[in-house]
Amino acid sequence: FFFVDMVPLLQAPYNVPLVAPQQNPGNNIQKSLVAGSVLFGAVALAWVSATHSPQQQLRQATRQPVALQPKASTLLPNAQAVQAASHSTAPPVTVSAHVGVHSRPAPALGHRGWTLQPGTEALALGTAVLVMFVGALLKLRDAFTSTRTKPQYWTMASTGGGPSSEEAAGDDAPVLPNWREFRAKMAGDIDPGRAREVAAENLALLESQAPELAQQDMWAHQLPAPEPGCLLVAQPHKFHNTFMWQSVVFLVEHSSAGSVGLILNRPSHLEMDQLLGTKTPFSQNRLYVGGDSGDKAAVLHGRRGSKSKEVIPGVFYDQLQDLLSHPNAYTPDDCKFYAGHLHWPPGKLQKECDDGAWWPVASAVPLVLKPVLQLPKPLWCEVLELCGGTLAMIARETYQEQDRARKDRA
Repeated sequence: FFFVDMVPLLQAPYNVPLVAPQQNPGNNIQKSLVAGSVLFGAVALAWVSATHSPQQQLRQATRQPVALQPKASTLLPNAQAVQAASHSTAPPVTVSAHVGVHSRPAPALGHRGWTLQPGTEALALGTAVLVMFVGALLKLRDAFTSTRTKPQYWTMASTGGGPSSEEAAGDDAPVLPNWREFRAKMAGDIDPGRAREVAAENLALLESQAPELAQQDMWAHQLPAPEPGCLLVAQPHKFHNTFMWQSVVFLVEHSSAGSVGLILNRPSHLEMDQLLGTKTPFSQNRLYVGGDSGDKAAVLHGRRGSKSKEVIPGVFYDQLQDLLSHPNAYTPDDCKFYAGHLHWPPGKLQKECDDGAWWPVASAVPLVLKPVLQLPKPLWCEVLELCGGTLAMIARETYQEQDRARKDRA
């Protein structure tokens, strides 16, 4: 049952997060077996009872041919033949209204007129009883084992915006730590060799900026529709000469109420001490422009806090004031600070994606949290090349054209 449910989810492109059933499928099998056994046994017993009832026996008997003694004047030629026939041990000739004349004797009242082979009735009844007995044993086994062990069926981590995986699953199922990474592995999108081939210089820079992030797998793959925690990569030839040109947006919220995102690759010239006007552990952190909506600063980081919202496994969202109330719980390398955000009313983001303005992409945590400062290769190009296929080809061609244009201008 686990793999049958997973088959449509493992086929690319993916529409929904990979979620395995949280209930024990063995219980469903046992319940179905017991219910089917009881029903089969009840039908078998009712059938046997009906065919053995006195009314059924009487109906069977009345359908049998009636034995008639032949008249000597019509069937026997002379008295000697009559006398010979009276001393004969052969059964009398029978006449049936349905079949005609034959030599079968009429059965006595109560004889069963079965058309089945002998012993079939007992075999059917025995099979029903045996299946019911096996179903009862399975149910008893489940009742005894459930008190000693808990079922070990995977549940997946939350996509954000709802109850956590621990709250949803309770104590009965362990949590697969990172369902997005699991989905990428099942689709074959995690390839360390490809990550180094795509952006070796970016990876080398990350190793010096945030060594912990550099040790994680780097991957990305396209999605058919936006989902909470995905990246929105602007189509390279859209939004030209605007602030959104070749932007990469991290989607913090996405629901029927609308969508909220933060632009990852728009660092400002300001540092946090200039914004706060006081010294903090984050004074040297760069401030990013998250979007053109809102007047509050937000933070993306990789550590769970008391008021943090887990957008995807390993990425948390906080308001700046909440983080500053516990500054010692975080390090500067953990945090990226954003002023403003992007907002879409209900349905608008999906329409923009349908029109080709954005490519929704699932990605590894380092692509979300790493500093986007002086990257040798632009973030939008790195993400699209990690996706492979058509997106990688478009990214390479566009980047090469822009690189040639820069050299020509120089």
